[in-house]
Amino acid sequence: MTVSAPRRDGVSDPVRSPDRRSVLAAALGFCALGAVAAGAAVVSPDDRRLETERVTAEQAGVAGLIARGKTETKRPAVLILPDVDGLTPHREDVARRLAVAGFLVLAVETPPADGDEALGRAVAYLAHHLESKGDVGVFGFGAGADGALRLAALTQVKAVVAYDGRGSEAVAERAEAPLQLHYAGLDDAVTATIPAFKKALEAEEKTFELFLYEGAAHGFEDADKPEAYARRPAELAWDRAIAFLESRLGTAPPVR
Repeated sequence: MTVSAPRRDGVSDPVRSPDRRSVLAAALGFCALGAVAAGAAVVSPDDRRLETERVTAEQAGVAGLIARGKTETKRPAVLILPDVDGLTPHREDVARRLAVAGFLVLAVETPPADGDEALGRAVAYLAHHLESKGDVGVFGFGAGADGALRLAALTQVKAVVAYDGRGSEAVAERAEAPLQLHYAGLDDAVTATIPAFKKALEAEEKTFELFLYEGAAHGFEDADKPEAYARRPAELAWDRAIAFLESRLGTAPPVR
């Protein structure tokens, strides 16, 4: 069992090797991997290094956006589950950023009508994609983080990153994948659920990391929401998330 006690914004360990971080930062064209001004895209929608395409629920289990590098190679795969506002420009940018970092990405358009069943089909789609290494990570935000935590019970899911996700004893009991949990300190409704969820995870001896960002509001990582976006915790959470996904899913060469 690996457990991290809640960490406070401003206290961090080196979570990435300098070489890997420098390579990814150069690939993104920024001095810091997670750096982005409110409302700005890190990776352009027409970035020539990437292939992007829309897929339907009939194709992929869910309607959404596929993003990956143009070079054909086996990649770790990530499913993005957005909050209730769906696949906003910022969430599309998150998909492209993950693709530049070497992942095969499927970002869900909107929460599917048939819920977890459809999301399970999306996980299977990524696991069996021709360019997938087979293991899948899930990256969820808000309501999407709730779904991501539930998907941790699937055998093909090997890592879950959840921003402001509401866990439960049932989620803790069923989770098989390691979890990385990020919480906004000012999101009282969600942070109130942390103690019971943490206790349940510990009782079930599950592998998880938990980070609390003091002074951050719900959506602190969302560059489309200048009223909530907080650059420093957003960068810190992003670096932690990338390092976690790479440690659990493996790496692919950054897109150049």
